[in-house]
Amino acid sequence: MEREAGGSRKKKVIGIVGASGGAGATFIATSLAVAMAALGAGTAFLQTHLCGCRECLSRPLPYYELGLDNAFLPGRFADLFALKHAGGRTDNRANLYRGVNWAVRRPASPPVLLEPGDIAGDYVIWDEPPLFTGAGGGQTPLFTGAGGDGGVSGADFDLLLLVLRPERAHMMAGLDTLRICLSCWGGICRLVFNMTADRAALRQAEHLAGRKGDFYIAKDPAQADEDIRRLAAYLVTLF
Repeated sequence: MEREAGGSRKKKVIGIVGASGGAGATFIATSLAVAMAALGAGTAFLQTHLCGCRECLSRPLPYYELGLDNAFLPGRFADLFALKHAGGRTDNRANLYRGVNWAVRRPASPPVLLEPGDIAGDYVIWDEPPLFTGAGGGQTPLFTGAGGDGGVSGADFDLLLLVLRPERAHMMAGLDTLRICLSCWGGICRLVFNMTADRAALRQAEHLAGRKGDFYIAKDPAQADEDIRRLAAYLVTLF
């Protein structure tokens, strides 16, 4: 891992974005965080929550999906969103479970933007960072390199993984996001095809995308675990 002036480690930020709803971005992000931690990497998982809109509130919470509500004794899980909202430090707290520092919201977490610099970890897996305004086909990038308007800039990432599912319906729904990501962040954007099983469908999906995938996650659970471990090893070696 690179070091900053003074010898401290430079934090590596990997954004995970789903091209369409149900593409599996959060599954990839959580699995990747655990796999990288298993390799000895100091990994944090960051789930951004910007507002209290119906779309955000309807999403399943990793806090419950990962069993974090049962993994910590009462009062021991730090709500980093609430801490930042109150003006407190968040980079000196850690919710460690399976080797990962989980910076995830709970139902009562305030709508504040938690960023990679706010949390402890040498590697930050940022689930669905705030790249866009609007929704669906109306998405537009919040930034084109300089940040602002509540968004993040390309300098905030070392890598952006765009998760796609090869089914035609998912590909058609995700073409706008794919186009914008490749246009704005093509130099650091890599395509991850998730739930792959049918080679013909995958070829058609890559044709729609206009390029081959960089990584593939199988539909079969056992093979998917191996694919995630392979991706984790690659990233730890890369950075």
